[in-house]
Amino acid sequence: MNKTPVFIFAAIIAAIVLAISPGDKDEKPPLSGEVSANNSEIELRLEKILSGIKGAGKVEVMVVFKDDGKEDIAMNREYQRDNAGMVKSGETAVMTSGRNAVVVQKNLPNVQGVIVTAEGANDETVKENLKNAVAAALPVAYHRIEVLEKEYNG
Repeated sequence: MNKTPVFIFAAIIAAIVLAISPGDKDEKPPLSGEVSANNSEIELRLEKILSGIKGAGKVEVMVVFKDDGKEDIAMNREYQRDNAGMVKSGETAVMTSGRNAVVVQKNLPNVQGVIVTAEGANDETVKENLKNAVAAALPVAYHRIEVLEKEYNG
């Protein structure tokens, strides 16, 4: 079986991916510190939303992540025959003109748990509303959300 059409097809796909990818930007996968900055942003956004819940009062949030997330990289698969007629394949990452790997999909970090402290958490309705809001906003098991009463510093 002739593998030339498969190689040509893979080359065409790679050319299309390179053509539509932002080649001149310096887009690099986030470093661990950058991921931490994004995680802090998630916490701040949650604090803002949760503090808007009736009766919640001042709110602080800590999100604990299992990992930094995952990126799926576009790959080229190459086929060639050796002297014995065997087909060999190899994979290489599709690169932009800026020599960065083309990211096909970026998955969010996995959430291990969330701690929320709120001045109004002594009220069971407020506590449940806070837990429900966190569960709606983040992919975390309900039993891994802890809402505690924050000391009031009026």
